Amino acid sequence: MSKWLIVATHPYDEIKGSTGGFLTKLYLDLQKENIELEVHERPYIVYVAIADEDTVDKGHISINQTVHEIYEVSQELKFNYNILLKGREFYNKLNSIHIENLSNLIRREINFVRPEWLFIPQSNRFSSDSIIVNKVCKDILFIKNKIPNVLEYGCDYSDVFSMEEKHISPNYFISIDRNNLINPIDLLYKISHIYKSQIRVYPYWNSWELNYYKLSLYGSFIGKDFAEGFSVLRIVNDSKLFDFSNLEKKIINKENSLKLEDIL
Repeated sequence: MSKWLIVATHPYDEIKGSTGGFLTKLYLDLQKENIELEVHERPYIVYVAIADEDTVDKGHISINQTVHEIYEVSQELKFNYNILLKGREFYNKLNSIHIENLSNLIRREINFVRPEWLFIPQSNRFSSDSIIVNKVCKDILFIKNKIPNVLEYGCDYSDVFSMEEKHISPNYFISIDRNNLINPIDLLYKISHIYKSQIRVYPYWNSWELNYYKLSLYGSFIGKDFAEGFSVLRIVNDSKLFDFSNLEKKIINKENSLKLEDIL
């Protein structure tokens, strides 16, 4: 199955979080090499929950709209996904029994994908959902420790630029500067705005502006224009993150490869 499994607490977390830059870089690196992964080898994303209309503050956006946006994003970045829970299935059952059920669901996905790289969301003091998902994932890792590489990624950067105690402390960075094809930031901007049900105007934490500032800040840590940052839980071989040598793949017809006008 896929080398890369991302657990996202909510839709858009995988894009505004550091995995957004990772997915964009992976996609563009494959395009640069004229490589298209087989469907079962594509990155795999597990969305834990989608809220229903009366549990979000985004203008009564329907679950169906959010599901459609996830599909559009998956088509753009070429990844597979599964949605575990919807609406009150998640938000009205935050108790020990539900956490046990959630653990079984996430464990099932890990066993199905058998990833070499697992990305889990960091717990966030502003989000009880992320605290629960982070705890469940770490409990699974404590029991199932065969996954060679595990990274935590932040999803809420509202306190990245504040003077308060930082809850996001990356120590593993991925440069997402321009390659020979296109600037990844342009593609990430387009992808972010597919999520009309989620993205908002700065200073809202789901704003593109805050994500852009975060990318610039992390880039400055490693002498680049833009980068994504992760916290390492376990790494066996970090040179394998963008290694396509052991994957089934086919060469893309160069006439059909990505062009700048397809993005802007």
